[in-house]
Amino acid sequence: VPSEGPSTSVFRSRGRRQKHAIKLKELWGPVEVRLLHTAIFEVTGSLVPFEHEVPWDAVLARLRGLSGAAWRSAPQCRRRWEHELPRLLEYVDKRGNRIEAMVFTRSLIRNISSSGALVAREIDWKAVNSFWPPILNRSKWVDLDEALQPLPSWSLQDRVRRVARLLQCKEYRRIDRRLLKG
Repeated sequence: VPSEGPSTSVFRSRGRRQKHAIKLKELWGPVEVRLLHTAIFEVTGSLVPFEHEVPWDAVLARLRGLSGAAWRSAPQCRRRWEHELPRLLEYVDKRGNRIEAMVFTRSLIRNISSSGALVAREIDWKAVNSFWPPILNRSKWVDLDEALQPLPSWSLQDRVRRVARLLQCKEYRRIDRRLLKG
């Protein structure tokens, strides 16, 4: 006895086609990725800005001006940037070996300690770690400082010493130098 209406297999195949179409829309070609990088740089002035620093509507307007990715939406651009950012922040030495981000974090802590700053406003975020942009240096320090949950009576140098002790900056100093010279 034939049933009325489409079979479940028709619904299943239609759902698969829709999922596949959505995945195809999300695929970015190398030209589109390059255009996205260009638009973000032109709008923000930074090669590696964080997602929350990017005015996505302005980037989208710039992308439309560059053509090539005119049909992308701001959320699609943001998702693609979230996907690209970790790859951009990954470091490789001269031999092609990957260097962990913790090496740069320990270098940042050592340089903040040696700067002799008494408050965070005195720190030159550009000078403490030349491998990362200043905003990343500052945000990394803020994250570490908040994770430490410092007492109000602690000075900046006390907090830096405690973070350095937790990250074992002294123990890894020689190894980190060798990796960074690379």
